[in-house]
Amino acid sequence: MTNFPNLQTERLRLSQFTPQDAQAVSEALQDEVFSKNTQSIPHPYTLQDAERFIEQVNQSFATNQLTTVFKITCATTNELVGAIGIHADKDNEKTAELGYWIAKPFWNKGYITEAIEPVLNYGLQQFEIIHASFFEYNPASGRVLEKSSLQQDESYSKIVTKNGEQVQLFGYSISR
Repeated sequence: MTNFPNLQTERLRLSQFTPQDAQAVSEALQDEVFSKNTQSIPHPYTLQDAERFIEQVNQSFATNQLTTVFKITCATTNELVGAIGIHADKDNEKTAELGYWIAKPFWNKGYITEAIEPVLNYGLQQFEIIHASFFEYNPASGRVLEKSSLQQDESYSKIVTKNGEQVQLFGYSISR
């Protein structure tokens, strides 16, 4: 088994979640906007959800390293900023999906834009293609992807059902 990678940017540390992070994760994801703008965060988000999330992502990394989810913390204060991860596609282990969330106090500060590039560099050592997507009603996430090295990719764009409604999901990707 490989040790969990620790990445650093000018303002951020990207490291492995620990069980002690569950309370901060739970508190950060209380707003319904996180459930609305992601494919897998429930609302309400409980401490048990956070504990299960941390256990699952750490177990997945430990057993096969096809999922790597980084805790994003501020380099100077060590505050939880959010999470960013890459997850192998179920049907093709050469392709992975990039996903992320940022706690509301850290929105519009460029943190996720700063975190994406080192995670993509790490992920492209393992995967041939990494893709990401955003819902049509979340243009801020689209701007983040546009600023990254990912390129718009119609093959990852589609109509999906979210909360009982049909919505457009726009896709971006990068290949090795």
